[in-house]
Parts: sequence; structure tokens; C-alpha cells
Amino acid sequence: MKAIIVGHLDQLTDLCRCLQVRRLDLFGSAVSGGFDPDTSDLDFLVEFEPMPPIPYSQAYYAPQRGLEEMFRRPVDLVSAKSIINTYFAQSVAASKETVYVAP
Repeated sequence: MKAIIVGHLDQLTDLCRCLQVRRLDLFGSAVSGGFDPDTSDLDFLVEFEPMPPIPYSQAYYAPQRGLEEMFRRPVDLVSAKSIINTYFAQSVAASKETVYVAP
């Protein structure tokens, strides 16, 4: 797991539990080796616990804000169920690293 993530595992776990995140994966440059600690953002794939549409829409941005505060850098948060582009889905699946799975 990438060093930038390892130092925040306890915080990540707390954030995910509080915000009904079922699974959180890191992908993109932080995993592929092109990560620049000074300029790169972090890309996360998120899957939430089942919830009705309105609470889901309200819950979606909370992890992004929490992750941006935690890592002090921009975060791209992609919902796993929103990926419709097959090539993007394959790219993410091939490179993602799991950082949290709900018990």
C-alpha cells in the first residue's frame, strides 16, 4: 500500500465507518507510480452501504471532503456504480488497491 495512505489508515477506517462506506479503493497515479507528492491528486473508488436515493446523494460528498482534509490535496471520488465506460472500468479494476472494506 502506498506510503501516503499507510499513515492515515486509522483515520480512513473511522471516516468510512462514520459515512456508511462499504469499500474504498485507491487507483490512478498513486497506484501506478506516476504520483507527484507536490502536485498530484488522489483518486478513490467508493462503494456505499445500501441506502435510499436522497440520503445517498447527501452522503456522496462527505467522504470527498473528509479525504481532502485528511490528505490536504484534491481528491477525485468515483462511485463504483456510476462507472459506465467499459475501458475506464477495466483500467480502474486493473490498478486499484483496496484501502478499506467494511467488516
